[in-house]
Amino acid sequence: MNKLWEAIDVINERGWIQGSMENDHGVCLLGAYRRACGLQPNQSWDGFLNSPAEVELDLLDETALEQYGALGFVAFNDQLGTTKDDVITLLEKAAIKKDELV
Repeated sequence: MNKLWEAIDVINERGWIQGSMENDHGVCLLGAYRRACGLQPNQSWDGFLNSPAEVELDLLDETALEQYGALGFVAFNDQLGTTKDDVITLLEKAAIKKDELV
């Protein structure tokens, strides 16, 4: 299952923010992805890395670099000038790459 698509839904439902993983106003890209995986904000990644989640996170980093010159999707999310639409576009591009791998 491709959690990148689900992360888009999380952002659309909760709102999008920069500079924090999650607060009352929304979630950042990583926070949305973690929510899509069923993780709470402070819950450990144990059991998720070295799994399909790791592939998806790598695809996000790769796409952020290729499309936007950003050194990682977390930096892209928090960079001045990035918008919610930019983050959703990044998630869509990475999700399409993941779907093509399957």
